[in-house]
Amino acid sequence: RVVIRAWGQEHIYAVRSVKLERANSQTSIKHEDLDWVTLVTCSDFDETTGEYRWRTVIRALRVE
Repeated sequence: RVVIRAWGQEHIYAVRSVKLERANSQTSIKHEDLDWVTLVTCSDFDETTGEYRWRTVIRALRVE
């Protein structure tokens, strides 16, 4: 469950997927007709290239 509170409103989202993907992947960033939130965190920093190798992508659908 993800709760977003902003401007006096509360929006509740149910997590539908959690996945690990390569940092250069774009598969989780896409248009949706319904109200979704996509949270992205990076991990495994490569000091040689100055880039992250992986990211965790959490997708949640608004339910309230």
